Amino acid sequence: MPLISVDRLKPGLQIGKPLYDDQQRLLVADGYTLDSVVIRKLRERGYTYVFVKDGITDYAKPVDVIRDSTRRSVSRNIHSSFKEVVHHRILRSVPPADLRARLQTDKALKRLLNVSSIRKQAGELLEDLLDNHVRMYTALPFRTKDARSLEHAIDTALLSMLVGQELGFDWRDLGALASSALMHDIGKEILGAKNLENTVSKSERFNLYRQHSMFSTMILKSSDPASFKEQLTIEAHHEQINGNGYPNRLRALDLPLERRRLKGENQIYRLSQVLAVANRYDNLVSGAATGQSMTPEHALVQVIREAGTAWNSHIVRALSGIVSILPVGVRVRIAKTQIMETSGHFGVVVEANEITPLAPMVVVTHNPQRQRVEPFKVDFSMDERSRLEIIL
Repeated sequence: MPLISVDRLKPGLQIGKPLYDDQQRLLVADGYTLDSVVIRKLRERGYTYVFVKDGITDYAKPVDVIRDSTRRSVSRNIHSSFKEVVHHRILRSVPPADLRARLQTDKALKRLLNVSSIRKQAGELLEDLLDNHVRMYTALPFRTKDARSLEHAIDTALLSMLVGQELGFDWRDLGALASSALMHDIGKEILGAKNLENTVSKSERFNLYRQHSMFSTMILKSSDPASFKEQLTIEAHHEQINGNGYPNRLRALDLPLERRRLKGENQIYRLSQVLAVANRYDNLVSGAATGQSMTPEHALVQVIREAGTAWNSHIVRALSGIVSILPVGVRVRIAKTQIMETSGHFGVVVEANEITPLAPMVVVTHNPQRQRVEPFKVDFSMDERSRLEIIL
C-alpha cells in the first residue's frame, strides 16, 4: 500500500494502517474512508505521512523491526513516565537559569524518573527486535505534534540497537543503548515545557538547549545512581569525534569500537557514539535537524558525509548496512533504468532489497504523465544502474 504525504490526501481515500494519538488511543481505523473534516484534523495534529489503500498494492505491508502492539505499549508507558517528570509541580516552577543548581541540591527533585520502568520498556523493544529477526530499519517518521518526542525516542532506540547488532554488541550493551535512547531527551522535554520563547533571550535559549543532555544525565543520576552506562551514554550523545560537539567538546579516535586505546585518546563512550549517529539520522529524516524532513537516502548521504569528522566512520558504515533506503510502501519515480518501457513511470515499492537497497521490487502504476496504467511488477535488482526517486 502506498505511503503519501498528508498534504496529498483527498476525500474518498481509505486508510491502510491505523493512526493513534500520543497516548496510543485509536484515532482512525484501518479501512476508514477519509473526508475533508478528518483530513483537516490529521493536518492540524501534525501527521506527516499515512498509508492508504490503492486496490493494487494493498498486499504489500510495511515491515517494522517490532510489532505495532509493542510500539504502542512502549509509547504509552514512556508517555506516562515522562509526564510525571515534565509536569512535576516543583520542577515546573524552577527558573531556567536555576535548573542545574536545583537538580543538584533540591532533595524534592530526587528520584523523578522511574528508571526501572524505562528499562522494562527497553527490554520489551529488544526482545521484540530479536524475536522478529528483522535487520533492516524501514520506518519513516509518522509523528504528530504531541507524540514527536516519544516517537523520536523509540525510533532512536531501535536504530541504536540495530547498529549495535551490526557491530556485534552483546545483549547487555544493546539493552543499555535502548534505555539510554528512550531517556536521552528528558532534559529537552523539561526545557520545552518551560515556554522559553517568552521567558529568556534567543541566545540564552540556545545555550540552555545545548545543556539538555547534561540535564537528562542529572535526572537519571539522581533517580538511579547506579546507572553508570546510561549516564555516560546520554551525557555525550551530542559530542562529535572532532571535538565540535557539546556540552563538553569531547574527542575520540576514528577507530573500530572494540580496539583498545591508550588512556585519554578516546574521551567519548562507545555507546554514546552509537546513540549520536542514530540520533543524527532520525533528526534528519524527521526534519528536527534542519526544519525540513529528508528521505532516508538523503539523510544517510548526509551522515556519511560527516563520517570521520563528526561521527565514527565504523558506526556510520554499520548504519548504512541497516537502513532501508526504499522501504515498502514508498512511491517512486523511475528516473533512470535500462528497462526502457518503465523510464519516467511511477510506482510503489512492494518488496525491499536487503542486498541491494536501491534496487527493490516495484509495481508500476502510472506513466510519466501520471496517468494510470495496467499495473505490472518490475524487479530492479536486474538493473544495477537504475535510479529511483522517492515521491512523498
